[in-house]
Amino acid sequence: MELKDYTIEELRAENKFWTEFWQYITDKAVGDKQRIIEAVAYNDLNRFEGYVKVTKRIDAKQEILLDFMTSKNEKKTATWQPSDNYGCWQTCGMMGDDYSGFLLLPTYKDDEYFCIYYQC
Repeated sequence: MELKDYTIEELRAENKFWTEFWQYITDKAVGDKQRIIEAVAYNDLNRFEGYVKVTKRIDAKQEILLDFMTSKNEKKTATWQPSDNYGCWQTCGMMGDDYSGFLLLPTYKDDEYFCIYYQC
């Protein structure tokens, strides 16, 4: 594991993520929680975006899509990953083996998801 110099702001953001994440897992998560934990455990970076409202729709390939707005007011569409129990919007970096994006984790409310930004 590589040690990194963290700024106070980075440490606060990391702490906020884990505080919010464990509260979500404990109080609001539905479905396979183990798959959700695995989805974030090994990311290089996780940031709490907040709880977002989604609009669900089905595309021509019969995939479930989740339309949502990021904290920067950008419209994104995540694809539901049923075997993983989350929605994902992802982009690939210049190196080809680095990824970043948003994960939408389900709550008891049908149209509300716990949203995180991640990098790996």
